[in-house]
Amino acid sequence: MIDAKYKSNLYFKSSNSQITKNEHRADIHQIMCYSSFTGNSNKYSILCYPSEKIELSILKYRNPINSIENQINVLGLPLSVRKINEMKKFVTELLIKIDNLMSNY
Repeated sequence: MIDAKYKSNLYFKSSNSQITKNEHRADIHQIMCYSSFTGNSNKYSILCYPSEKIELSILKYRNPINSIENQINVLGLPLSVRKINEMKKFVTELLIKIDNLMSNY
């Protein structure tokens, strides 16, 4: 599951803006909802935002009732033609890692 956003959340990571935090929280809830419809017991998704550089942070949530884990890969990608090959390589490697994780379940 991949969800791409055209929002400036990663440009303002250090901001204490409640609006930015609420938007990010809503995006997290939305992708968790989307991924809940996949057939896998553990969920892996990618949430993409524009950013100044390629960056990745991994959020993990475990449901205490059924122990299902939801891993959200928050991926920042620069909106730059010059970085396209670097981004393709990074995203391809990330998808391979996720595919390997999913194969283990």
